[in-house]
Amino acid sequence: MRNLRRSAGLALTLAILAGSPAAARELYWDQVKVDLQLTPEGDLRVAETLVYVFNGAWNGGYRDLPFRWVEDYRDIALEEVGFGPYRPVGVDHRGGYVLEHHGGYLRVKWRSREISAPPYHHQRVTFILRYTAVHAVQYDRKHDYLRWNCVFPARPSAIQRGEVVLTLPDNVDPYSAQTNLATYSREYRVWLDPDQKIHAFALNLQPGDAMQLQVAFPPHTFPHRFSASLWYRHQGSFLFGILLAVLGLGAHLVHFVRKGKDPDAG
Repeated sequence: MRNLRRSAGLALTLAILAGSPAAARELYWDQVKVDLQLTPEGDLRVAETLVYVFNGAWNGGYRDLPFRWVEDYRDIALEEVGFGPYRPVGVDHRGGYVLEHHGGYLRVKWRSREISAPPYHHQRVTFILRYTAVHAVQYDRKHDYLRWNCVFPARPSAIQRGEVVLTLPDNVDPYSAQTNLATYSREYRVWLDPDQKIHAFALNLQPGDAMQLQVAFPPHTFPHRFSASLWYRHQGSFLFGILLAVLGLGAHLVHFVRKGKDPDAG
């Protein structure tokens, strides 16, 4: 039921963005290619090549960047192949985008077609979204690790091909890394090329499939930096809830000791 509500919300958002009935339109992704470059500090420079195939009166798209495993996003830039760079001026006209901060993610939303322009007719439109994910490498007692959703699971249709290339810092031995690709696709592959870059691809990714790249490194491969925002998201909110419960119980007991007893009848 939860997934059903999520899918319904996504469909509604796309319908609002397009400004016309959803039933008259369709889209899918011919390819999503993600180039990742890991820095020695554990940040991740990302370039996503998103190849849409639009049919109908679609006005643009959006990309949700979750905060679960990163401290923040910066250096965001967007362009359309054959059109040029987009500007952060809103979505009233083609070539503009906007950043929307939500509770658990940052949304990048853009417009690629004027409302007065003819609808798309099975047209391929390629966008390149670039950004830096700050503090993308996490760690525990046994490993430093990277978990990255190379494609976005909340989408209305399939991605025919998903591909990722991960470039490691020069001081990291690629043969010391343990790499896995979490996907429901039955056609996928992970390998290390002669340039010591990690590659992975998967075909026919259905809605809900995230294609998560998981890379584990030896401990202390990257500097262990404390992040207050990440600590709060992973542990702080839970501990804060326990603290509130304890304080509430304590206040209730104090009130009972002071005023909750029956008065002395003498």
